[in-house]
Amino acid sequence: MNSHRVSKNVGEKRWMQTQSKTFSNWMNVHLSKQRRGTSANEDNDHDDKKQSFRKVRNWAEDLQDGLLLIELAEGLTGGKKVRGYTKNPRLEVQKLENIELALKFIEQEGIRTVNIGPQDIYQGNLKLTLGLIWTLVQHYQIGTRNTRISSKKILLTWTNALLPDLTITNMTTDWTDGRALCGLVENLRPGLCPDYLDLPTSNKVENVRLGLDLAEEHLAVPQVIEPEDLVAPDVDERSVMTYLSYFVEPAKEQLLQWIRLILPELDISNFTTDWRDGIALATLMHRLHNKLLPDYETMVPEHGLENLQKAMNEAEYRLGVDKLIKAEDIFDPQVDEMSVITYIAQFKTARLRPLPGECLCSGVGLQKAIVGKPARFVIDGSRAGEIDDKIVVNVKKKDDGAVVVEATTEQKSDGVYEVKYTCAEAGPYEVDVRLANESVPSSPFAVDVYDPTQCRINSVNTRALVRERVEVTVDCSKAGNGKLNVTIDGDEVETRCVGKLYTYAFVPKVAGSTAMGITFNGHPVPDAPIRFDVIDPVEEAARCTVAPASDGNEKALSLGYTSTRYRFTVRAPAAGLLDNDALTVAVQGVATAADVDLIDNGDGTYDVEYVADRPGAYLIQVSLYGKLIPGMPTKLTIREKPMAAKCVFHPDKTKHKISGKTLTFYVDTTNAGAGRLAAATYSQKHEVTKLDCQKVSNGRYKLEFTPKDGKCRYALHVRWARQPIPDTPYVFRVWPGPDASRVVVDGPGLNDGTVDEPGEFRIDTREAGVGLLSVRVRGVKGSFKIHLEHDKSDPRYLNATYNPKEEGDYHISVRWADCDVPGSPFPVRIRDPEAEQKREEEKEKRMQERAERAERRKKKEEMLERKRVEEKAAREALERAMAPAEGSDSPYGEAARVRTLPVRYAKDSLVAESAQAMPRSEIRQSSQSYYQHRPLNSRHRSSSFKARKDAATKPSRKGKKEKKKKKVSKDEEESHVPLYHEFDLKRTQELSFSPTGLPGRKFLTGRRPDVF
Repeated sequence: MNSHRVSKNVGEKRWMQTQSKTFSNWMNVHLSKQRRGTSANEDNDHDDKKQSFRKVRNWAEDLQDGLLLIELAEGLTGGKKVRGYTKNPRLEVQKLENIELALKFIEQEGIRTVNIGPQDIYQGNLKLTLGLIWTLVQHYQIGTRNTRISSKKILLTWTNALLPDLTITNMTTDWTDGRALCGLVENLRPGLCPDYLDLPTSNKVENVRLGLDLAEEHLAVPQVIEPEDLVAPDVDERSVMTYLSYFVEPAKEQLLQWIRLILPELDISNFTTDWRDGIALATLMHRLHNKLLPDYETMVPEHGLENLQKAMNEAEYRLGVDKLIKAEDIFDPQVDEMSVITYIAQFKTARLRPLPGECLCSGVGLQKAIVGKPARFVIDGSRAGEIDDKIVVNVKKKDDGAVVVEATTEQKSDGVYEVKYTCAEAGPYEVDVRLANESVPSSPFAVDVYDPTQCRINSVNTRALVRERVEVTVDCSKAGNGKLNVTIDGDEVETRCVGKLYTYAFVPKVAGSTAMGITFNGHPVPDAPIRFDVIDPVEEAARCTVAPASDGNEKALSLGYTSTRYRFTVRAPAAGLLDNDALTVAVQGVATAADVDLIDNGDGTYDVEYVADRPGAYLIQVSLYGKLIPGMPTKLTIREKPMAAKCVFHPDKTKHKISGKTLTFYVDTTNAGAGRLAAATYSQKHEVTKLDCQKVSNGRYKLEFTPKDGKCRYALHVRWARQPIPDTPYVFRVWPGPDASRVVVDGPGLNDGTVDEPGEFRIDTREAGVGLLSVRVRGVKGSFKIHLEHDKSDPRYLNATYNPKEEGDYHISVRWADCDVPGSPFPVRIRDPEAEQKREEEKEKRMQERAERAERRKKKEEMLERKRVEEKAAREALERAMAPAEGSDSPYGEAARVRTLPVRYAKDSLVAESAQAMPRSEIRQSSQSYYQHRPLNSRHRSSSFKARKDAATKPSRKGKKEKKKKKVSKDEEESHVPLYHEFDLKRTQELSFSPTGLPGRKFLTGRRPDVF
């Protein structure tokens, strides 16, 4: 309850805020107009000028002194003055006195102020204050002074008259989307907002702001209400009515202009006294709607009240104009102008109401109709007034209101219409014709809808027999109401009717043709007329014959077997004798009858098929129209039938049948009854061979057959009592004997290959007869296997594949029926490229090593040979050096004076020449040259070599003494330098760089011994 009270208080507070803003704006507008009218008066005192700028902003403070209320009352009364009020009140008593004077002034104008006093206004009672302002708005702004109708209804009727495209039902929510406001502006000033109906309802604020701005700019309507207040869901009703009342003045001017255009001779200038005599209203109605009030010209002003009553009654009845006020109100000179404006504004959009009582309907379609065919009738509304788009025709089934039929109306002339409708079901219907939602005279009309196509003639044999009764029955239960008529050869006959079932019977006297006509409500029913062919049964039966069928058994009329279908043919005078059992056939035995089927061939012949289940004697009886035909009845003997279906066939079990070998088949006829066995083979070459059936035991037979042609198909046909036994014909194929020489083996897999490279070859056994194929591989054990696969195109064509894993020599053996095929076994060498490459590399490596060893041996031999030559040359040189020179007294040579070391090796020719007698300087150069060619690393010298060199280079005591005793020349010194050479080839190194310019040589490192 508390939440409800809070929401109620919030809603009350909201409408009071909206109403407070709207009424304050209304007061400020009126005060500003009044002040603008009196601003030029020079007699106003200083206080009046100060008061002219006051506005209503706070109801509790601005109306507290009563001055604004007095100023508003004087402005609304049109110049009347309030006397005796205090113009500058300061005391509370003065302010209350001013408020009391203003309230008394308002009451003197005939306005009732209820439950409000000076103290309420002075204390700022907003609710009572707003009620007082609303009373002033109703009296002066809306203008509903002397009327018993509420101002709300006045405004609703007025706005609906101005907005015929919209339906205004209230003064709140119907104005929140802005369309009605923009439509009001467009109606008063066409062209400002022509698309007001298409304004999006989602943009309410924008639509309302557009209407407020257009009204203020073009109609001088002040914006006393804000857009946000107008679009609120709980918009204040009094605020909306206050704002809309500003549109009355421009609407009044527009309405006067419209009336002056229609009634220019009456010079209408107001909506009060100019309408008292009723003549203006009657003339307006006659001008707007011709023939309405045709006696308006006879009206006189003296009978103004009567004129008004007559015109207003006619306007309400024929135009639907709402009588907001009475004729006495308009006749009163003090009538409220707003009420008359609202009443007259309704005539702008009023339309002449039709008179259903003056509308006449006629036509067959108002009495009866046929299903599926259009029913028509005419509506004459020429005396009913304007009836365009006001005629409504409803056609529905009387028993079932849910079945509604669509009716179309087409205007033929002024006020005359043709109506068409088509019913889909038969039965009673109602056609209701309504004009302006009122039924026309005699409406609804009862219509019987019938359907002749729903009449059903029961099955009738059109072949009638002489002196036999023929009965025809017609069911009309679904055809609707109507009458059935029957004629025989054009003469109407009486029928017997039970409910909706009609029956007629007659007996033809002579053979010939008779026609029966049947109609329902004069329309032929389906399958009518019926033509009967009346025949004489005795004459017709005598024209029939019986014979065996052309493709049947010749003994079908005399002998047969059980469970066997036989056929014979009956030739009759006409076809169609089976429809009514005119032709009957029976095969009757002593204890039972055979099953008989009759087939009409359509050419007057009938095939008769029968099957007897038991053996015995039978009679064949053929009758036409109950009369036996000539030759009937005839005797028929039925015997037990051999049952070939119970024979059991055992084929030869040889898988591959080879020409020249005998095949054996067995047939068991133990349970097949009596009969004879016959067998024959049919070859592919159309050769027929009958087989000898050898009886092995009771009911068991053996069949032998030796095929001669190989590669040929045979079909074995076995019959028992001329009937094929199950599983026959038995089709088998005969193959020629095996021939390995006709096996063809080819393919890349029979050539040499490599490891991990698949090999393939194909084996063609199509011409080799029947045999067993074997493929084997001989070689490295487990290297590979051969996989055989049948070719999809021919199973006798095989694809062989293998994938070798090791190299080696293999033999592939292909045998057919234990015989080698041509070329078998096939040698295949499998190579391993990687292994071969490895072996080649090893071989090249061995050959290279062998060549290197040979080269080293060759170089060693050359070196040894060179050593021998050098040693020999050195010895020879030494010998020559040791030999005495010519003319010398010494028995020794020059070299004998030099202490030398034994010569061990000789490196080149320089050594040999150094051993010869040469100057000492050359010997020293030779020694230097030798040391320049010593090895790079001197630490490899052996200690023995160094000791020997030191000993050789150490001068003797004798030499030291001679050196001290005397000085000798350089040449003499050189002549005494001993030659110390030691050749050590093992310590000589070959280098790639030589600073001395000698290729392959480098200085010896380390200390060079001083040999000089």
